[in-house]
Amino acid sequence: MPFHSPEGHSRVAFTQTQLAAQSTARITPPVPTASFAASVAIAKSQQSTAPPTARSGNQPDPLSLRPTAPSGTMATELTAAQLRAYDGTDPSKPIYVSIRGKVYDVTSGRSFYGPGGAYAIFAGREASRALGKMSKDEADVSGDLSGLTDKELGVLADWETKFQAKYPVVARLVDA
Repeated sequence: MPFHSPEGHSRVAFTQTQLAAQSTARITPPVPTASFAASVAIAKSQQSTAPPTARSGNQPDPLSLRPTAPSGTMATELTAAQLRAYDGTDPSKPIYVSIRGKVYDVTSGRSFYGPGGAYAIFAGREASRALGKMSKDEADVSGDLSGLTDKELGVLADWETKFQAKYPVVARLVDA
């Protein structure tokens, strides 16, 4: 039954049953075809029935690739000279930054720590002093915490907390 809008245009009124039928027609999922059913069957047959920890073929278990060490210790130790090799200049190597002797893999932050990044000066280095002082001066990029104020030590602690939450620890920095 048509009705007229205030502007005088004719419109068609629908009954609740007609609206419900149109609404249902739009949301009814399509009926699967034979090719769809075949695709599902193939996908299911290719899924492994082995437990999630088992691997097939040449795929190693990622857990077996992790270095093993007694609980609470690092499996890898790096000297400052060795750490320098992980400064981001070789794209085939990860990028490491050390804070308070813990070496973090910051490769996921390559845009920050890689060449040209805002924090590239810290890559491949022990950066505790510079981070505490919020400094990018070459002279401050070291592990020497002597003379830092309580405020600077607090800033360093904040940086360390951020690194612990975001990046994995991969080694411990040792003196050569």
